[in-house]
Amino acid sequence: MDAATMGMLRSSLTHLLTDADGRPLSSRLDALGWEEVLTDDAAAAVRALFEIRGATLSPADALGPVLGRALAESTGRAELLGAAVVLPSGLHPDRLTARVDGDRVVADGVTTAAIAGVAVVAVPDDGGTVRLAVVEPGAAAWTQQPLEGTDPSMGLVRVAATFSSGACALIDGADASAAWELAAARARWALAAELTAIGHHVVAGAVEYTGQRVQYGRPIGTFQALQHRLAGAHASLEKA
Repeated sequence: MDAATMGMLRSSLTHLLTDADGRPLSSRLDALGWEEVLTDDAAAAVRALFEIRGATLSPADALGPVLGRALAESTGRAELLGAAVVLPSGLHPDRLTARVDGDRVVADGVTTAAIAGVAVVAVPDDGGTVRLAVVEPGAAAWTQQPLEGTDPSMGLVRVAATFSSGACALIDGADASAAWELAAARARWALAAELTAIGHHVVAGAVEYTGQRVQYGRPIGTFQALQHRLAGAHASLEKA
């Protein structure tokens, strides 16, 4: 993706992430032609999306679509593209909190938005690897409530349900484990881009402040000790 195209994309994404029109971000991305953008350069597009999300502190759910797409691509199941992925309640992909209990699946975790359609739940099998339970709408009675202890604008939802294993499609074996690992890797990478962008935003604000705050008759940004701290923070962000 060339610089001019990236510039236009970043401008469009900034508008989408800061325009509170009430629609899910996934719907707004579809209207933008996100599929074509991903086909052209998926890595650059997703990185730009999360960098702008971090810079604007947008509460729009960008992580959910990334998780659903990773599972859909890895398993070849197109219906997972817009699925709500139930993350472990501790938000650690290797510490699953859902489980299979006899002929039932006990789902317990967190989603990035309320479940309204297909849901995917990762559960361990007897050997400790991952199976994916694909739950169609209406197959489970989900209890959903905002996740306490986090910023409500993030939209994280604590979800739980118990349903028959016959009420869902189970994906197991290497395919399920590979799909879950891919989703976790992409999520970590995307959130790293977002966190780095937040860091750049914070350092830029600190630099601006040190040019305005006056002490001993001159801006504190002229003090060498502060300059070293800010330079170190900038270097760490560039490395990140």
